[in-house]
Amino acid sequence: MTKQSKITIIPLDDFVAELDSRDDKLLKRILEVTSSQEPSKLTGNLVPTKKLSEILGITRQTIFNYRKAGLIEGFSLGGKVFYDLDQIVDKLKSARR
Repeated sequence: MTKQSKITIIPLDDFVAELDSRDDKLLKRILEVTSSQEPSKLTGNLVPTKKLSEILGITRQTIFNYRKAGLIEGFSLGGKVFYDLDQIVDKLKSARR
């Protein structure tokens, strides 16, 4: 007996809205999980790579390169990498001095 799959076609806007909703749920879950962690490790504003690239005005590849070089820290959860925006801002400020 072969199991059949159903494909539902939905408008792109609805699909994007669903993804945004899932991102919001994932971020809320991350905040719940990290709230019990060591405060110095995971505090502040957690943002995914795309959002960080928009805030800093650099490409996602540049962020990846910075992370790989150890210039910034990020952590993976659910296939996405998140960054502590406050920590990155502090590093940028201290680098200017």
